[in-house]
Amino acid sequence: MPAFERPPSEGLSANEGEQHPENAKRRVATVYDAVAGRVYKDGLVHPKSSGLGHDYRGRPLRPDEVLFKQRNAPPRYEETDRYFAHTRLPSGQALPGSDLLKALHPYLSRYYARSAEDPNSKVWKSMDETALLALGILIEESCKVRLGETGDLAFLERAETASENEREDSDSKSNIQEEVTHAEAQQQGASDDGDGSPSSAVAGNQ
Repeated sequence: MPAFERPPSEGLSANEGEQHPENAKRRVATVYDAVAGRVYKDGLVHPKSSGLGHDYRGRPLRPDEVLFKQRNAPPRYEETDRYFAHTRLPSGQALPGSDLLKALHPYLSRYYARSAEDPNSKVWKSMDETALLALGILIEESCKVRLGETGDLAFLERAETASENEREDSDSKSNIQEEVTHAEAQQQGASDDGDGSPSSAVAGNQ
């Protein structure tokens, strides 16, 4: 069982839940099940006990859908939705980026899955609730200290300004004009040499 996925029930181990699927089916789906992709509109689905594929069940429910489908869940309104309350936090209390947390979660999950001595131990409790958020904040703050104010510029390309583009266009036009003038001068010189040589020869013969 991957780390951070809650066992079938508090009273049953993972192996007991698999051996007695009828007991696990009566269990109420949790947000942990939603994160693991085991909750559908028809209820909690156990891959080992059900022969149906994902195509027959539709898409799994998101964690927020499972959370607000519970009996005592508050009503959801777009302007006061508690699930997205983090978007209204002050700038000094902003939560870490979701992309960072999505990268940390599978890494830590694999780490605990490989390092756990007892496969039935509840290692999922070591990174529950706000622990992952706290780790994300520590990673972001460490990056700020390491990179400094301008360290991130090493990963960016310098953007050209409008004045630089105009200057490059002006220099390019000047170079083209100089080349045209030089070519015309060469043609004029060749024409003068061609006209003068025959006339000099005729004058000499006379």
